[in-house]
Amino acid sequence: MNTLDPQNKSKSKQPTTQPFHFLERQQTYLVNLSRQLNSYHCVPKTVQLHEQMDRLKRSLNTLMSENKDLILAIRKSGKSELHYFDECEAQFSKMMQLERDVLAYIGKAKIQG
Repeated sequence: MNTLDPQNKSKSKQPTTQPFHFLERQQTYLVNLSRQLNSYHCVPKTVQLHEQMDRLKRSLNTLMSENKDLILAIRKSGKSELHYFDECEAQFSKMMQLERDVLAYIGKAKIQG
């Protein structure tokens, strides 16, 4: 009887869309983080800050590209959430580290500006 329950049916579809939505939200957040990094408040004043900004921008672009590729893979494959769990977790870890690095840079840039 549980298999005919509409609530169970909707719950079984939910995990398939979770990684996709998670990555879309993460992509939006990365775009906003990139905008923050490109704001006039973050203009590098020293060579060290300039080099750090270049590294951060490359890292952001790489992570956004990886996110896009993973989003496309999820859209095309139709595989279960478990298949993409490790990839999503790795992307999240990379994003969290990059967020810390960008926020640290912004703090330095504001102090030296």
